[in-house]
Amino acid sequence: MQSPTEAPSVPDAFRPEVKRDSLVVLVTDIRGSTQALQQCPDEDHRRFLSGFCDLTDESLRAWTSDKTAYHINAFLGDGFLAFLCDINIKGQPVSLNSGALSAAIHAAADMRKRFRRWCDTIARELGHAKPALRKDFQGMDLVAGLTFGEIPYGRFTSLQHLPSTGIGEDVLKTFRLAQSAQGGEILITEEAYRVLERQSFRVSQKALPNVRGFPNGISCYSVFPRSIKR
Repeated sequence: MQSPTEAPSVPDAFRPEVKRDSLVVLVTDIRGSTQALQQCPDEDHRRFLSGFCDLTDESLRAWTSDKTAYHINAFLGDGFLAFLCDINIKGQPVSLNSGALSAAIHAAADMRKRFRRWCDTIARELGHAKPALRKDFQGMDLVAGLTFGEIPYGRFTSLQHLPSTGIGEDVLKTFRLAQSAQGGEILITEEAYRVLERQSFRVSQKALPNVRGFPNGISCYSVFPRSIKR
């Protein structure tokens, strides 16, 4: 697991002062990575994950605007945790409307498209020497979980090298959604569904009955943008 670091330039909305703000929580997870990456030389492993980090930031940057802000809080080896919010002209968080949520879903879908292309590139390059790696990399996929709410956010420790982060049940729930997603799914919570501009997305309801930490399960929705052209 990579050590998360604070970005050199953190948007004003994500400064370390502890506060509770209306935030979107986005968690992604690479599926099928273990076998392929265990067989990779260290340099190829590093290059693959570096490319993944780059495309993550590129997708978020492409789908946010001057009315939304994002902060990639941590890369977790085969996924990441990020926060998004709607902002005013001073760069401060405002009560959430559908802007940041829509941006997060579109960015997640765009990430998956870029990720699949990146996997194909690595598969072609490494597959010549190790044919089995071609199939392993081509079999990878990217899934995501999202929610939003009034999230406690800030630096919750005196250790200055640790980043600001969000905590609480909503953050844990988002991790559980990402862990439960299958085959490129983007899962959102009931709370996110209520403010979603549904005409822009294909949506189907799901129930996750057996989820660690949530004895009553999680009601959620599988969503995908009708278009991810920018």
